[in-house]
Amino acid sequence: MSQLDPMPGEKFRHFKGNLYQIICRATHSETGEELVIYQALYGDFGIYARPLSMFTSEVDHAKYPRVTQRFRFELLSELKKQSQTADIAGKDAADLAHVVKTFMNEEPREEQPPKEDDYVPEQDPAMMHMLKFLDTDDFEEKYRILKEMEGFNELNDTLIDNMAASMDLVIGDGPIEDRISQLMICVATRRRFESTRLR
Repeated sequence: MSQLDPMPGEKFRHFKGNLYQIICRATHSETGEELVIYQALYGDFGIYARPLSMFTSEVDHAKYPRVTQRFRFELLSELKKQSQTADIAGKDAADLAHVVKTFMNEEPREEQPPKEDDYVPEQDPAMMHMLKFLDTDDFEEKYRILKEMEGFNELNDTLIDNMAASMDLVIGDGPIEDRISQLMICVATRRRFESTRLR
């Protein structure tokens, strides 16, 4: 569907980097306000409710000037389109953000050391690979993406948990290398059996 009309099953990324999946839409029984019910795809997989108007609102760029994401929650398929645009242009995500700001007649700001609150996921290759992993249903492609991610310094437990959760898996605790290997084994198994299953 659209960015402003979140539907059950769609995955969104919060502007600070965490991923969430829509469970359903609801109506507040007292006020009639439309709500979005969604689940975290990390940590304890908590379930939250937020007014639709707040869920679909834009990021407060005065408060978060280094965030390039337009909306508070961005639909993953929209992020994939942005990523493909960056690939076509042959630019990395940081260059793309600069081009977009310039195109919108916004003066590019001088680079400053990032603060924790100013984390920009588009500058993280592991995050971009994870988004591609989440967006494909092809297990061959998922496996290829994981192989590319094996050596990433940015790879962390949260990314592995997000990818595992998208496949309804839980990967046990341990060193990052062991956890990514476990995830690759699960994807390879699914790849093998999904391709031989009768449709």
